[in-house]
Amino acid sequence: MKWAVSALLIAALGLGSWQIADRLLQPKGTDETPTVQPTLDDEKPKPPKPLAIQGAEEYAPDGRPQDASEVANTYDSDSSTYWRTRTFQDGPVLAPYKQGVGIVYDLGSEQNVTSASIALRYSGPQTAITLYATDSLNPSGSVESMKRIATVETSGSTAKPETKTAVKTRYVLLWLTSAPYAGGDQYFGAGYKQAITNVSFQGTAP
Repeated sequence: MKWAVSALLIAALGLGSWQIADRLLQPKGTDETPTVQPTLDDEKPKPPKPLAIQGAEEYAPDGRPQDASEVANTYDSDSSTYWRTRTFQDGPVLAPYKQGVGIVYDLGSEQNVTSASIALRYSGPQTAITLYATDSLNPSGSVESMKRIATVETSGSTAKPETKTAVKTRYVLLWLTSAPYAGGDQYFGAGYKQAITNVSFQGTAP
């Protein structure tokens, strides 16, 4: 009888030891909610902001500028001053007289350019403008070799080219390839022409 009781005690002790060991080996639970680290997809893109213009030069690859001395009028925040094209007798597309006319703007350092707002002196069909990223105030390559940022056509007095994918650049070429017909005034004769009163760029710092 004593032998049977002893055997039962040994069996009970063995079973208890096995249960304790099993519990110790199991991973500990937790009541805390796991912290989820944000991924790049969860981060919101920075909203665009105005990009300061530090300087500008007229771009005339054919050696015949339009109004080079008045380029600064396009970013002086004065709507009464402007840079103008010459008057063309046919249009609105400037070619074959000109492949285009334009101004290169210096943003001071590389920026992620997303859009521009361009105030125009003349409205009507139609003004066509393309923005390009270029390598300097005096680009070394042709327009065809530059990276296009955005293109817009308008019949109004404001052009707003914009892109969904920002382009990193310090220098931006504003390239005008067609202009509306406008009557003569005290300064210029009637014909196809355009004038730019104010330019501003938007984007984010890289």
